[in-house]
Amino acid sequence: MILFVSNLVTMLGVGMVAPFMSLYAERLGASGLGIGFIFGSFALARGIGTPVFGRLSDLSGRKRFIVAGLFFFSVLSALYPFARDAMDLVIIRFFQGLASCVVTPIAMAYVVEQTSPEAEGESLGTFSISLFAGMAIGPLVGGWISHQYSMDAAFYTISLLSACTLLFVLWLLPPSAPRADAGMADPAGSIFDPLIDPQVRAVCLFRFANAVIISSIMGFLPLLAEDRGVKLTSIGLIFSGFLLFSGFLQRPFGKMADRLDRSRMIVIGQLLHVFGLGLMTWMTSRAGTWVPLFFMSVGTGLAVSAATAESGRLGRQYGPGALIGLFNTAMSLGTAVGPLLAGLVYDHFGLRPVFLVLGVVIFAATFPFLVPGEWAIGRRSN
Repeated sequence: MILFVSNLVTMLGVGMVAPFMSLYAERLGASGLGIGFIFGSFALARGIGTPVFGRLSDLSGRKRFIVAGLFFFSVLSALYPFARDAMDLVIIRFFQGLASCVVTPIAMAYVVEQTSPEAEGESLGTFSISLFAGMAIGPLVGGWISHQYSMDAAFYTISLLSACTLLFVLWLLPPSAPRADAGMADPAGSIFDPLIDPQVRAVCLFRFANAVIISSIMGFLPLLAEDRGVKLTSIGLIFSGFLLFSGFLQRPFGKMADRLDRSRMIVIGQLLHVFGLGLMTWMTSRAGTWVPLFFMSVGTGLAVSAATAESGRLGRQYGPGALIGLFNTAMSLGTAVGPLLAGLVYDHFGLRPVFLVLGVVIFAATFPFLVPGEWAIGRRSN
């Protein structure tokens, strides 16, 4: 439970900043490019830091990293009101990205260590609810605090929540032992050594493509929804509903991943994504905004829960911190690439083709799970 709360607070903090960071940066005189650097620095830091800190936590224990991550996340959140210009925000966001990537993947690795292989899907699925819930609730809470009080109050709220969570972690979370043992393949080796395994590459490709889709939809679905007459407040609720529904499906689908063929679950989930994206371009009414997201929520629940469970299995072989860090790096890269790809398509071909191209990306990432052989992750062995 304490790991769940730690990750929930971290992701809540990330989500609370997102709705108004561009407005906050603009007030400090940031240009459009500057705003891009502010958001990109966070993803860059997570991409660099997750496999490094994950590997280090495998070798020296995890509690100290989670404590340090929450401490710096709290301090850095309180520094936003003191930023003088866009460069200050870039620096704060970069180091806060490092702090957040210390908490989430390492907490997930801790869950892997405390869970039997027979229940890894259910346990990791339950933990993943905190990630989706934080991303969904954060913008609503941050927007409300900013509206009722000020943007600075939202930053201080994040800082206070992180500090309180830090105290609970220090008090309640037992330390984990280092894992430099025979269960890991060369724990002193390169953090990228696991990529030799085609199953690791397949899951990394899935994580990358899934992040491309989510980040692109977050950026460009509001344009499509507004064109169909959906109010801005409703767009926010639609996004929150999408993330919450996807999150709460993680536990039941995680149980399924403990018993069923995970490759098949990923394929079905990805095809539901493609179907939802096709509906997105075909339907023209207001319902054409939220109906496709229903299918995509179910698809996300199926595919992500299976891939997360597989992360646990592979983590037992290569070290959970290193593996989950590597998968989070793939997600961070996808988060950075997605809006750029969607923006290029939008500039050259218009809005609707954006969602068609995203469907092609999803199907391409599904291919390794469709073919038999060394790429397929197959049925889990009990």
